[in-house]
Amino acid sequence: MSSVAYEVLRAIRALRDDPSMGGEILRSLEEKAKRAFDGAYTALMSPMADRTWEAITVFPGASVESPLAPLTFPRPMEVLGFRMLVVPVSFVAAPPLVIPTLDDLLVSVGYDQEHVITNQQDQTTVAGPVQFASATALDMMNANRLIGLKLRSPQPEMQFTWRWKQGAGVFVDSIVSASVAVRYL
Repeated sequence: MSSVAYEVLRAIRALRDDPSMGGEILRSLEEKAKRAFDGAYTALMSPMADRTWEAITVFPGASVESPLAPLTFPRPMEVLGFRMLVVPVSFVAAPPLVIPTLDDLLVSVGYDQEHVITNQQDQTTVAGPVQFASATALDMMNANRLIGLKLRSPQPEMQFTWRWKQGAGVFVDSIVSASVAVRYL
């Protein structure tokens, strides 16, 4: 994606060459400005977000999937990035269970009850595609990734669900969360 400043400079050059193209060039610039992600970050891992929301739930180690953790926003938002966390509830378990890290989790991220932004092509089972991806891959600190997802509905809702990569009964009960760096549209 090119910057809006670059596109403005290209438009100025094009208008100098052919002033009759003004209307078309302005429409093109308007569309590019609406989709621009310029200024969304100050460094590779620091989104310019003035708000942080967090979805949090307890994920029992004996469960295959966590309870749904929803976030409902009061107005349209732009999601700039996620910070995923896992915190063990207990370090003692019988039989000995593993203390999970973020690498042990899959997460499904959806919004407005109909869109899912995660997917996985699992070659280790016959289940086929599922709507989960590694939590580490979405984490802006680990994956060095910004999202830029515009939620335009009047009161957008995000939904988060976690799964253990190794299945139930391996890990201790844990708190899982997704902090969402957002700004109003």
